[in-house]
Amino acid sequence: MALFPVVLLTLAVVHPGAAAPALRGNASSQSGVQRGVQVPDAGLQRARIGRSLTFVNSCPEPLAVTGSEDAYTRLAPGASHVMDIGQMGSTNMRFTPYFLPGDSYLCPEDACSGWRVTNPGRGSQWIGGMNPHYAAVCNPDLSGRAGVVGCCSKESPEYNAATGNCPNINNGGWGSLFEVSFDAWGGLDFLDFSTNFVNPDQGYVFFNIPMSLTSLASCSNGGSLRWQCLAADCNTAYQSPEDTEHNGAQLSCPSSASYRIEYCPGGMMPF
Repeated sequence: MALFPVVLLTLAVVHPGAAAPALRGNASSQSGVQRGVQVPDAGLQRARIGRSLTFVNSCPEPLAVTGSEDAYTRLAPGASHVMDIGQMGSTNMRFTPYFLPGDSYLCPEDACSGWRVTNPGRGSQWIGGMNPHYAAVCNPDLSGRAGVVGCCSKESPEYNAATGNCPNINNGGWGSLFEVSFDAWGGLDFLDFSTNFVNPDQGYVFFNIPMSLTSLASCSNGGSLRWQCLAADCNTAYQSPEDTEHNGAQLSCPSSASYRIEYCPGGMMPF
């Protein structure tokens, strides 16, 4: 498969008073409600024709990508899946990856009982020691309790052989979060990675698997770095719902762009 060219992000000028849509992942935004996004007209909807959103699994383990509009895609190592943007919704699209049971056994020996995550979570619970391993495969809601299985394996009571997944464990409420609104405002798409590492906002930190984004069009946010999030504390993602850290985490792209999301970029596993 031919890879999209890497696009470096350049400085964008934001005019005073112009309110770009907010795509920040937090506890309330899981309901699917997004503030400040205008509904595109028919002309903008037609502009989405011929554009694509491609998910690529560069991890050495199988993945599922779940998300908006009941999206569920299984990706073997090295596989990709192309979605037609013209057939997708326009605003508040959200996607999260999960490791699926494969030839390797990824679950911790303690079945996640050793990961005692508070609610709201703290960023320090996602980094250091065993934490990146727990965060990669353990549902924080189910972790830290003896006798409760928080990780999906073929031996899990929740395992569904037909889908290769454990839907009540890998349920979309945790893990690395990619958000996008197409043709949302001013003829632009708005995209972001959101971890809430600094302020989980009554929820958890949204990170389990490293991710990166490339685009077929020149995009911009508040800096000139390649857009990727390789750890829970990455500063290219929203670290709080309202971006009080001013990371410039939201990326704006022309509504002609196609996108490629790569998990485990370059084969980089989270643990």
